[in-house]
Amino acid sequence: MCIACKLMEHVICSAIMNHADQYNILYPLQHGFRARISCETQLIDMINNTVSNMQQGLQTDLCVLDFSKAFDKVGHKRLVEKLKWYGVDGEVNSWIREFLSGRSECCS
Repeated sequence: MCIACKLMEHVICSAIMNHADQYNILYPLQHGFRARISCETQLIDMINNTVSNMQQGLQTDLCVLDFSKAFDKVGHKRLVEKLKWYGVDGEVNSWIREFLSGRSECCS
């Protein structure tokens, strides 16, 4: 990918994340793909909660899901419409639609 495309991708991503933060769109407990929190902070929270429950004699249930290749299965048209529903519209939405047009993605 060219440098200009990477830069534009970064600008668009920042705009979308700022929009999501401003309007509290993301689930509050989501740790992945967010500033200052990560999968590691999610793990720390889970361990903290488990230890706290153990100290109080409470049961902790855990369900682990593996969404393998989940990003490979997101329909581009549906993604663009979902972004519009969340208020990401206008030029940003048009740029994303054009960027995704005729593309396929592969995660490895």
